[in-house]
Amino acid sequence: MKQLSYCISELTSEQDKSFFMEMIPYVSEQVVSAQRMVDVIIIECVENSRQEEVLRKLDLLKELSGSKSIGNTDNITTKIILDKRDVETINNSPIMDLLIESGSAVEVDKGMYGYSGIFLNVLNYFYLKVKEFSKQVFKANEFKFPILFPIKSFEQGGYFETFPHHIMFQTILKSDIEVLNEFSKEKADKEKILLNNMSRARHVIKNAACGPIYPSLEGKKIDVDEAPLVYFVMDKCFREEASNVFELARLNEFSMAEIVFLGTDAQVRNGIGQARQLWDFWLECFGLNCVIETANDSFFAGNYKKLKLFQLLGDAKLEYRLLLPHNSNYIASSSINFHRTHFSKKYNITTHEGYCQTACIAFGLERLAYAFLCQKGINPEAWDEGSKNEIGKYVDIHN
Repeated sequence: MKQLSYCISELTSEQDKSFFMEMIPYVSEQVVSAQRMVDVIIIECVENSRQEEVLRKLDLLKELSGSKSIGNTDNITTKIILDKRDVETINNSPIMDLLIESGSAVEVDKGMYGYSGIFLNVLNYFYLKVKEFSKQVFKANEFKFPILFPIKSFEQGGYFETFPHHIMFQTILKSDIEVLNEFSKEKADKEKILLNNMSRARHVIKNAACGPIYPSLEGKKIDVDEAPLVYFVMDKCFREEASNVFELARLNEFSMAEIVFLGTDAQVRNGIGQARQLWDFWLECFGLNCVIETANDSFFAGNYKKLKLFQLLGDAKLEYRLLLPHNSNYIASSSINFHRTHFSKKYNITTHEGYCQTACIAFGLERLAYAFLCQKGINPEAWDEGSKNEIGKYVDIHN
């Protein structure tokens, strides 16, 4: 490994410095890991890396991170909506190794796991609870969409401008008998053949469960007397997290459940207000250590400042952040996202007043299950009665 140091003291805000760290895994494939020491980043690179090239790309990231082209976001900070950070947790010890040893988590590849036992049971509880809530409170229409998302529709939704670093593409070998015949040979150089003979990608593997809802409604005029339209979706989602992958808290493949609202501004906000009751229920029932605060997404560097400004100024995103006691980190386990007319304009979804408003509340099922177990432990007998009773209504916690 080669090691180099890089100074970020020129970045004026802590938010920009944190963003810089978040984006380092996407700077170059020559970067293996990075560790921050106040204003100096220690970066490990592959042995044959070209230091000048890595430094040049780090300079570009720093330029983008510190850009003030759309206003100055340095003084725009997150706002705490609800603070439960003083709650004592039953468990404070790491559980990841225990989950792996018990077979509850089986690593398939980096950032990809199979689940069984207590982890699968708790994950299933959160899925079933969100689904039941969406049906009982909103009579939501349930949809199941394909994992694959046509690139044309994905581009139309504006995802390439906001999250290019997370996107995973689906492709195949060329439909060519000579290529296929060569690839099928036992001693063929598979990697070389793949690199030289992949077909043009036509799909991405979707990065959010709600994504296909908007193109499915393209050109639709919503009757506001019947609105809001409410949908429930749950699917596997995929985001390239590179070296940001961490335990079961940040994965390349994960499960997301969402309740999606389309209608007037008042209707959408009322729906989200009702949906937040589920957050309140879990806080009271489980006694979770949690903070709810405004936030912004991990946008790509080129659009980071502009989109961060829009989200934070308008309180367009709220995050339900749960404590991982063993490392004192808070992870965003659920979020509320006010899209306003972003998707309705892209796909021409209207009411008689013009473009409709859309919003969603999203639940990361692995994150919810992992944070819950980190706070409660993996032995249900040690849980509080409220947690045992609530989860036991939906799944067999002893199986």
